[in-house]
Amino acid sequence: MIHIILCTYNGANYIKRQLDSILAQRYSDWVLHVYDDGSCDGTLDIIKSYSPRLGAKMRLHKGQMMGDAKSNFIGGIMDAARIMRQGDYMMLCDQDDVWLLDKIQVTLDGMNKLEWLAYEDGMEKETTPLLICTDSALVDENENVICPSFMEDMGFDTSKLEFSHFLMENKVQGSTCMFNKALADKITFIPEHMDMHDWWLALIASAMGQVGYINQATMLYRQHSDAVTSDKMGFWKDLGWKMGNLSKQKYIVYDKIPQAQELLAHYQLSDEAVRTAEAFIALSSVGWFARRKYIMDYNLWKSGLIKNIGLLILI
Repeated sequence: MIHIILCTYNGANYIKRQLDSILAQRYSDWVLHVYDDGSCDGTLDIIKSYSPRLGAKMRLHKGQMMGDAKSNFIGGIMDAARIMRQGDYMMLCDQDDVWLLDKIQVTLDGMNKLEWLAYEDGMEKETTPLLICTDSALVDENENVICPSFMEDMGFDTSKLEFSHFLMENKVQGSTCMFNKALADKITFIPEHMDMHDWWLALIASAMGQVGYINQATMLYRQHSDAVTSDKMGFWKDLGWKMGNLSKQKYIVYDKIPQAQELLAHYQLSDEAVRTAEAFIALSSVGWFARRKYIMDYNLWKSGLIKNIGLLILI
């Protein structure tokens, strides 16, 4: 069974397209959990209109207002995890994207391969947190393709999926990921210093298990001005912003330190993961030479040569 967590807030303009794309999935063993965060634009009415078609495959949860998308997703994960059985998986779903027909099946096939790799590495798939994610195609409000690859547009190196890299940057797009019950069970509170829900999941999975990537777009990632979870910019736009704000670059890294501290405070990590996290945390307090030594010794790198040259110069 696949438990799909759909978080909504004033998504009336696009929610029908997303619901239709879920209904059209070729893989059918799923249940849709909807967590609305106080919509006032007709979103709930649209969702309820799908009840005759979805029946028991949709569960509309009404609870406390979370106030932002990341808290709503974490709350939804915690809630739905209570009914997950061994062998079930969870997927996250934004309200304004479009899932391609084989999104669930392609991602599930990748999860099965990741489980086999974990087994070969001596891990038990039932107790090891595992997360798999895919690429997506960037589209505009009318679903015209802007870029066929989100990962390429962001300049992410998807071959680097170790814990040390996730401390520095997030390469997991939450709406493309699938994770197992072992990871869902690790989500027991809403972190105060979590940057985003998908980053938090990636940190836990990479520190305590494994993260995998499928180099295939499985959905259309809609870019528009009122997107709730989108604060992304393309690689060159991002680089241009950084060039104009050089003095702020070290603090962009330092701002993620509380997230790593909270991870250490709440989870029992391996000795290697603890040392890596502590080295990352120390970047803001040690001297110029020590910072660069920690980056090199603990592989605290970002994606690509340009970003890493900038990191060594500016931090």
